[in-house]
Amino acid sequence: MSHELAPAHDLAEPPRRSFLVRASAALIGAIVGIAPLIPGIPFLLDPVLRKKKRPTEQPVRGKDGFLKVTTVDSLPADGSPQQFAVVDDLQDAWNFIPNQEIGTVWLRKVKDAEGKEAVQCLSTVCPHLGCSVDYKSADKQFFCPCHTSAFDLDGKKLNAIPPRGMDSLEVDTQNGEILVRFKKFRGGTPNKEQVG
Repeated sequence: MSHELAPAHDLAEPPRRSFLVRASAALIGAIVGIAPLIPGIPFLLDPVLRKKKRPTEQPVRGKDGFLKVTTVDSLPADGSPQQFAVVDDLQDAWNFIPNQEIGTVWLRKVKDAEGKEAVQCLSTVCPHLGCSVDYKSADKQFFCPCHTSAFDLDGKKLNAIPPRGMDSLEVDTQNGEILVRFKKFRGGTPNKEQVG
C-alpha cells in the first residue's frame, strides 16, 4: 500500500473555505440581529427629541409659577365663594398634554387690611384626609362631607376633626385676571407641608 501525500494546495483550501463560511455566517447573523433594532432607535430617542420641540402655543404657567384661573368680574360682589378649576400643561418623558385640570380652588372677593378689594384663594382639598371641601351657602361655611370637617369663610377650622384650617394659596390679580400659584399639601398633619 502506498501512501501518497495530498498536494499542499489541497490542504490549504478547507481551512480557508471554513473561515469564509464562518465569517459570512457571522456577518449575516449580525445583520439579522441588528436589523430589528433599527426601528427602535427613534423610539428610544423620542423623549430627548420631544423636549427640544416644545409646542409653539403660549404656555399656561407663567414664569413665576402662577396660573390664570378666571377674571375678577366672575366673582360675586357679596363675597360668596366660587369654585374654579386650575388648568396647566402636563409633560412627562413622552407626552405633552396641554390644558389639563390639575385641581380646583375656592375664590372669593374680600377686603384687605387697608379696605381695598382683594381675592382670597383656598384649596378645595380637605387638610384632614384629602376629600373635596364643599360650601354650604345657607350656613356660610365650608364643610367636608367625608368626615364632617367644617371651616369658616376664611378657611379657619370650626371643629376638632381637621388638623389645620383650609390651605390658602397665593393669588395675584393682573389686568382683571386672577392668577393662582397652585400647590398641593400633605393631609392629616397640623403643619402645611407641600407635596407637589
